[in-house]
Amino acid sequence: LIEHLKGESEEAEKAALATDKFYQIQKSTKEVNEQANKTVAEEVTQLNSLRHTLEDNNAKLDDRRKALVRIKQMVPSYHGELTNEGKLIKSNVNVLEQYINNLVRAARAQAAFNKMVQIQESSLNHESLRNARKGNQEFYRQKMMSEYNYDPKRERIMYLAGDGTYVLDSHGNKKSDALSGTDTARLNQYIAMYNWNQKRIEQENKILDVNKAQTTELEKQVRVNGGVTPTTSTGGSTSTTAPSSSGYTPADKNAEKKAKAAAAAEKKREAAREKAFKAEIKA
Repeated sequence: LIEHLKGESEEAEKAALATDKFYQIQKSTKEVNEQANKTVAEEVTQLNSLRHTLEDNNAKLDDRRKALVRIKQMVPSYHGELTNEGKLIKSNVNVLEQYINNLVRAARAQAAFNKMVQIQESSLNHESLRNARKGNQEFYRQKMMSEYNYDPKRERIMYLAGDGTYVLDSHGNKKSDALSGTDTARLNQYIAMYNWNQKRIEQENKILDVNKAQTTELEKQVRVNGGVTPTTSTGGSTSTTAPSSSGYTPADKNAEKKAKAAAAAEKKREAAREKAFKAEIKA
């Protein structure tokens, strides 16, 4: 019965984690699309407005000519011309539509990559915290082994009625004399801290697992939308930008600000967790 209940509990936990993964992936995708749309909205609106003016036979010819010049500046591959009578000829509008499509794809690739960077920074922070938890857990394990010859990975503590509390090996044999009340209380404190760290390690693993699932999905989005191209700055450092669309490269400053703000908030949360952990140890 105990094994059955344990199995059900593990399955429920897996289901909860899967649901969390699904939610986080959907959330990340939504954020990427919103950021990409925000990045290109102004330029797409401007191009559509210029095209509307160019193709409007009722608009002033001077305004239409200005719109044509601006469109060609934005999309050099557009070959449309206006005759002296105001007739639009050689209008390969398909390149304008392709330009917008490439613009959106480039913005999505960049936004997805920026989100990956943000998640990677979060994962690095959680890996550091997990390693710290493992170090703390091992500290208490070593104390239990040196002071009580008790390894929580292989042995157990049991009260034997009418006999006392003992450390038992994996076969149920006594490893030492009965523990005093003081020793039992201290050992239970060590065990509590060992288990507390184990719980935190599992929590960090879950977060890292969800982050990995998000990154995998975001990598797909980057590839589907044309990928990002490494660029080298004056100082020699390498960054990445989405491939240009007829000369366009998304300047995703808002995404960078959000990533930095999220990273700063994450560090504050980690600091708070560490403070709570240290306070619990002292207690």
